[in-house]
Amino acid sequence: GSDEGTGAPLDSTAAVDIDAAPRPATAVVNGQATEAALLVAAAKCGVADLRERTQRLHEVAFSSERKRMEVRCRLDASCGVVGKSLVKQTGEAGVQCYFVKGMLEGVLDHCG
Repeated sequence: GSDEGTGAPLDSTAAVDIDAAPRPATAVVNGQATEAALLVAAAKCGVADLRERTQRLHEVAFSSERKRMEVRCRLDASCGVVGKSLVKQTGEAGVQCYFVKGMLEGVLDHCG
């Protein structure tokens, strides 16, 4: 992936290991299929998987009642555009940032 990605997979709890040697290529998925599909889609769009370059501080798992999941991470300048921008704005070496995904009403109800 590109280092200029936005870090969309930071809130993913899945892992995808693709072996391109056999034809057709095979993939081993650890985690939910939907999460894995999001990782594959992000990679195809050039979004870097920044999970190894971030410190995951806290996770609130998805629930049907809350309709969202949240991950709080510490980003630094090695985390692409988002990390560089936040570090520049705050002047701090590491910046805490929330990544949220879920149903639209579950996310928008907590914005603002």
